[in-house]
Amino acid sequence: NDTVSRFNEYVQSSFRNGIATVEKLHQSAVEIPINMATQVGLPRDKANLIKDTHRRILKDVYGTVCGANEEIGALVVQQVGELRKLAADLGASRAGAVSKTGRGKNRPPASKGPASGKTGAPPTQGG
Repeated sequence: NDTVSRFNEYVQSSFRNGIATVEKLHQSAVEIPINMATQVGLPRDKANLIKDTHRRILKDVYGTVCGANEEIGALVVQQVGELRKLAADLGASRAGAVSKTGRGKNRPPASKGPASGKTGAPPTQGG
């Protein structure tokens, strides 16, 4: 489970970095028309209020996306751990069954040959 946890941490870190980059690009894209509006008469204090409001909204939205992704990642790690435990339990019970019967589940019982005494081997040419 340690390998899965490390992989999950790597994925989460990469995801957070990617989301942070997208959030910055999104914020920059929104500020362009707001800045243009100040050039044609929108008061700077109103422009700053719009920018701040939008910045808070983006932070909440992207924060929620990151949080949800982290929860999903933690759930995946937990489920992989449960699957590994189940596989180990099944392997242990199968190993116990093999030791009791002396053979594996998919292996047929040892045959004593057909009742007629024939071995089932192809006939030889001389006999």
